Amino acid sequence: MKIIQKKRTIRVRWYNIILLLLTISCIYIIGCIGLSIFPTVGSMEESDKLNTVLLNLSYSFLAGLIFFAMVTYFPYRQRLKKIRPAITLKINSIHTRMSSCVEALQPSGKNNINITEPDLIKLLKNTPSITNTTTIQHLIGQRNEINKVVKDLIDYKEYLSDKQLVLLEKIREATYFSMLNIFTGALTNTPQIDNLIKEKQSTVPTNDPQIDNFIKKIFSDHLSDEVKNSTQIRESLAKEMYKLIENVKKLKSTI
Repeated sequence: MKIIQKKRTIRVRWYNIILLLLTISCIYIIGCIGLSIFPTVGSMEESDKLNTVLLNLSYSFLAGLIFFAMVTYFPYRQRLKKIRPAITLKINSIHTRMSSCVEALQPSGKNNINITEPDLIKLLKNTPSITNTTTIQHLIGQRNEINKVVKDLIDYKEYLSDKQLVLLEKIREATYFSMLNIFTGALTNTPQIDNLIKEKQSTVPTNDPQIDNFIKKIFSDHLSDEVKNSTQIRESLAKEMYKLIENVKKLKSTI
């Protein structure tokens, strides 16, 4: 993906160089032939015909360039200026939500999104908070909000750079998000648990806090010991989370 992005950047740079050279050439031709303010270079038979062709091409090119600038480029830059604060706000929102996930995993509640990969692996291996119902619900909630913000940002793709689009796609497809389902599979995929929740809901009002507490208890009771105690699962989750954190930090650096 980095190679594709680099090639695209080089291609755009060459387009700009060629456009600049053509513009300078056209200005010289108009100044030399049409206005006689630049010195001529060389001479040849039927130069008048050639000069006429070059002059007409130069006028047409500059007219097209001015039309493009007035109709497309400057309006685009004006819209980008108005939309950029919204884009910046959404990118900062992704960064803040990812910071919140790191903070939720640390016993001290320290917000350190610059945590290293070994420290994050050590943190997830040693802390019991990853199997805490409240923590898991917080991580899943932040995942859903981040995906929502990413979707909103992609709607602005016309005003995003190639690098930003690539990073947003990486964030949206992050393995870390799907790995969180390991910790919720018991709750969402077990008919027995669904029946227990429905039975409880039939005995108390819908808005009763007992419902939420009951769901949290079921979640904790049915989370398998294999998931709770597996260091391999925790290490894999930490590695994927670190990749996501790095992409979020790279995305923030683009604003």
